[in-house]
Amino acid sequence: MMPAKKSPFSDMLETVLGNYLKDFVHTSVPGHVLKFDPGTQLAEVQIGIQRSDLEGNVFDPAPIVEVPVHFPGAAGGCVEFKIEAGDEGLILFAQRCIDEWVNRGGVATTPDLRRFSENDAVFIPGVRSQPNVLAGFENNGVRLRNKAGDRFVWLKDDGSLAITASSIDVQGPATFQDAVTFDDDVTTNAGITNQGKNIGASHTHSGVQPGGGNTGGVV
Repeated sequence: MMPAKKSPFSDMLETVLGNYLKDFVHTSVPGHVLKFDPGTQLAEVQIGIQRSDLEGNVFDPAPIVEVPVHFPGAAGGCVEFKIEAGDEGLILFAQRCIDEWVNRGGVATTPDLRRFSENDAVFIPGVRSQPNVLAGFENNGVRLRNKAGDRFVWLKDDGSLAITASSIDVQGPATFQDAVTFDDDVTTNAGITNQGKNIGASHTHSGVQPGGGNTGGVV
């Protein structure tokens, strides 16, 4: 059975709608950061796929400015990480104008009736092309790491925790419920107490007759 022949009107409508959807309806597309403002957490982003006009001319889309950047989090806290030029990710386009929402939050008014516009983009970092995949990726548990992968906090699938850092600054009391092994010297700037006894530099021993010499090593 021969397929039904489309009318010229159908062809025209298909062409018009196709061109409209291509040029004015945006959903999502990969891209990268051009500039980032840490104060506002807004970025200037570049769409990563070229476009073509009706004459077939290929061009780079214009940069999109004042784009909110996604940092995972909620009332309990958030994950904060450095954003810089060249960082790749996914650009999403809202179905309504988000200008007032970006400025005020909550339930915002709609000053413009545009839909799926390039002007209403948000950026989700972390979607990477093959040239920018993570070096030294470990498909094991959860790792909070730097870009190079040589500094991390790693909760492994076996339940163990590994920390690699140039230094660790703990600003609060630390309690160890089990044995602790140090493979290097331990230095403190304050006293040391063991089972309620001062064993630091200022500790003393009772029942000892003072003399002019030094005691032997610790037994």
